[in-house]
Amino acid sequence: MINAPLVWIFFPGVLAAVLLGFLNYPRLVRWIGTGAAFSLAGLALILPVGRPIRLFLITGEISPVFSAVGRRLILENDDRGLIFLVFVIYGVWNLITEHRYMSIRVVPLGMMGAGLTLAALAVEPLFYGAVFLAFLALLYILVLTPPPKPATQGVLRFLIYQVLGTMLILFAAWMFSWVDLSAVDQVLLIRALIILGVGFTFLLAVFPFSSWIFMLAEENHPFLTAFVLNTYLTGVLLFGFRFLSSAGWLAELIDIQGVIRSAGVLMMLLGGFSAFFSNHLGKILGFSVTVEIGRSLLAVSLLQEGFPLFLHLVIVQTLALSVWALSLTMLASVSENLNYSSLVGAARQWPILFLGSCVGQFTLAGLPLLAGFPPVWTLAESLRTISPFAAGSVLIASAGLLAGAFRSAVFLLGSAGGEDVLVVSTRYTRSVIAVGLLVSAVLGLVSGILDPVLAYLSGVFLP
Repeated sequence: MINAPLVWIFFPGVLAAVLLGFLNYPRLVRWIGTGAAFSLAGLALILPVGRPIRLFLITGEISPVFSAVGRRLILENDDRGLIFLVFVIYGVWNLITEHRYMSIRVVPLGMMGAGLTLAALAVEPLFYGAVFLAFLALLYILVLTPPPKPATQGVLRFLIYQVLGTMLILFAAWMFSWVDLSAVDQVLLIRALIILGVGFTFLLAVFPFSSWIFMLAEENHPFLTAFVLNTYLTGVLLFGFRFLSSAGWLAELIDIQGVIRSAGVLMMLLGGFSAFFSNHLGKILGFSVTVEIGRSLLAVSLLQEGFPLFLHLVIVQTLALSVWALSLTMLASVSENLNYSSLVGAARQWPILFLGSCVGQFTLAGLPLLAGFPPVWTLAESLRTISPFAAGSVLIASAGLLAGAFRSAVFLLGSAGGEDVLVVSTRYTRSVIAVGLLVSAVLGLVSGILDPVLAYLSGVFLP
């Protein structure tokens, strides 16, 4: 009998190990990694788990449970939407990886990352998922600093915070094992909840532990940074939201919605104001991700109503960051750095890259007619009656990102004198950017096209 964890957790790891032996054939690695990711996503749609199946001449049943060393990995039939989402995200990043400008190692390491992300969501008890996230952070150190490059301060801080967060969550789990909820041992329970909250604060880079995001965005390769921020933080958010949906007793003890909402507002205001004053395109990407974390926290604070909204935000973030990061990578290859002063006139020399950068920024900012506007507006509307201040902060943060995007566009449109149109990107990357711009416009104009997908994916969290 085949186990679901063997198909969607262990097989990607084995494939990644094989692909690491073919790094001298970057196109082969990219296309095999991309095909595998989308194939595994497709299998999640057509293969039921825990039910009899018949595929061509093969009959049998895929077991949801894999047991080893006293722990179980469980991927139920209802988790197929989650599996689909994870592999589609990694498939998109594999598809747009350009080996001329970045290490192709990101493709096999990303496949390992997809398996570790699902393992964090499938392990029982769920607290142990933090251990898999720590391994994922260690894996991403190799992505951010391919040998023989030394690790930057942002990378080291990222690793330290994730390890600390993992240790705190495991310590809180140990404390919970000593708490008798029926007896309501308030002192021990409050201490455990505080430690748990601080642990998730480290993992999610909630202020004041968010500095590593800005440091990564300024010091490291823009594509690799965006890949890690998108995939890792999405995995952490899914882990946190899965924990929240399975710990119904938590809402009876504290105002968990209010706590999450406050953290979301803080992150959005921090990112929005910082983006307005920044003069570095890489750091603006980091500030935009900070705002996205805040929006995601606000969405999940709405509980059942907010899960489809959170998933909508994840899809838009993946689209916008991939286009934006690819454009910044091309610009970084021909510019001294990503400061505004070094990119004056870039729009005249590299118009496609300029459009990709602008659309990525404006999409995450929530500009009308682009893909980011529908979920941002829906989030503000959903919060309007619950917390007018939180709803206002959504709009304020978006205004900050929009102002930062307009400022960067003005600098890039400036004239440094004697600019000529220079082709620095390949036909493939220009095609990817053009498709990204088109998809963003379509999702902005016809947002309802995602409703069936969001309804299906939401079954992962909703009862």
